[in-house]
Amino acid sequence: MRRCLVAPLGFVRRYSQASSGQQPHTTPLEYFSLIVKGKKTDPAIVTEELRKFVKTRTQSGHWKQAWIAGSGKSRSALVLLASKDMAKCLESHEFMSTFLETVAPAEESHRSATIDVLAGLTDGLQPNELGARQQSGLSVLYGPESILPRIWEQNGDADGRDVDRAASISVSAAYPDQPFNSHITIPMANTIFQNGRRSTLFATRYERSASSGRFEATLMQDKAHQDIEVVTDGGPRFTPQLPLIPLTPPREIVAGLGNIVRQVLVDGRPQPASKELEDLIPRFLAQRQKSHAVGVWAVVVPPHVVKRDNAFASIQPYSEHYENFESEKKMVEMNWECLSRIGKHGLRIHKILSGGGGWGVKQGLLSLDPETSYSAPEQEGIDDFIRAFEAQYEMKLDSNKALADQDQTTTTTSSSSSDIVSPGSYLIFCAQADVAGEDLDGVSTSESRGWNFGVAERHEDAWDRQVEEVVEEDAGPAVSAVPEAFTAMSAEGVYLNLGTPGEAKEHAAISTFPYTTKIDVPHAIISH
Repeated sequence: MRRCLVAPLGFVRRYSQASSGQQPHTTPLEYFSLIVKGKKTDPAIVTEELRKFVKTRTQSGHWKQAWIAGSGKSRSALVLLASKDMAKCLESHEFMSTFLETVAPAEESHRSATIDVLAGLTDGLQPNELGARQQSGLSVLYGPESILPRIWEQNGDADGRDVDRAASISVSAAYPDQPFNSHITIPMANTIFQNGRRSTLFATRYERSASSGRFEATLMQDKAHQDIEVVTDGGPRFTPQLPLIPLTPPREIVAGLGNIVRQVLVDGRPQPASKELEDLIPRFLAQRQKSHAVGVWAVVVPPHVVKRDNAFASIQPYSEHYENFESEKKMVEMNWECLSRIGKHGLRIHKILSGGGGWGVKQGLLSLDPETSYSAPEQEGIDDFIRAFEAQYEMKLDSNKALADQDQTTTTTSSSSSDIVSPGSYLIFCAQADVAGEDLDGVSTSESRGWNFGVAERHEDAWDRQVEEVVEEDAGPAVSAVPEAFTAMSAEGVYLNLGTPGEAKEHAAISTFPYTTKIDVPHAIISH
């Protein structure tokens, strides 16, 4: 084997982009997940369940390989995303050979002689229950070679990659005849304790041996990033689902610079940005059924969105309901529709990293996560902010100055922290909701089928629940197949990037493209 040391529900129509400039043609894809339960994973049980699944799908006429039969090509592509506990399976050529022989049996007349495989380890598979812990197993996308463009181009290897940045994939969807300029980026998991690597993403070419009929690895390359491209009649219709509770109504930013917010307007008067949170968070924590820390995010809203059609008039913040507070479940239900407009209106989500307290020029400052796309952030420090603020604003901004600056405010599009907050924009402070296992009325959560990419809890946040579940999972391993489900979760968050989406009217309120945002709210989901 050569190793490169350079680095929906039901059947859904998908398309492949012709490489020779021809018009795109409809092509069915296969995508499915194998969910593994139990403390130890037996590769033989996984492949046996896969064999049963493929046999059932083939007999029912649902197993499609028409991209090979129709085009006469002998090369296809397969994406295999696995939870970290499946690391040994992904790195076993014996397991992978058997896996591919099951997916593309030799007796088929339209068998593929060559399969390019992209394999990566994620923080788990996305469950279809809001707030549930990530699942173990494998998720597969199998189709024509065009779904993995430029797979053998050099884009860095394990030695050349930034050691602080995980490898990543970007899943792009486009209308026919439209460019691939909208995507979701999913960072891979930290696999230091699984295989000694910061993250695991690699491409392998498997070719069927003429003598044995088995797939053999002939080429392998570590990947820092890989695009996955699919043309679909649904276009770039990515839908975020956010389990957040608004703590406050939209608050206009009076003073701020970079990723630092200094003052917001409350009841017509400027006040320190953190003051409301300092009053609300203790009350919120006291009313929680479970005693653990709460993450707080700021949703940045462009001014034209707030004023247009009074878009956020229906928001029901905790600040107006804490006296008759029923449950976090109820608060999520009341605000679900409003917060589901994140992508539609071009809002951005930033976790609050630090702030509150202080005195003098540092009083009430809030520092927001500056990252909006998966690249190195340029975070402003508190002291840098103060120096810049004194130079540019002479520390004398008032509400009139804020109104004068309003006209200059536009939808931010860069990952630079200098574009995150500006006077005239609005903030909605939100808290992470604890609704694990809740049946939410009127809330359309992710289906068990389709493309679903979610945010996993970090280990330090989920440790207690993991210990409890390990005890419950002491029974023997079991594997179940879920058809038409392609999923993954990342503890680092997922990143939404919308280019000019062509015919996608649902993004009409976004004034500037590309629109990017990082979504790192635990249990948030982006669906397609």
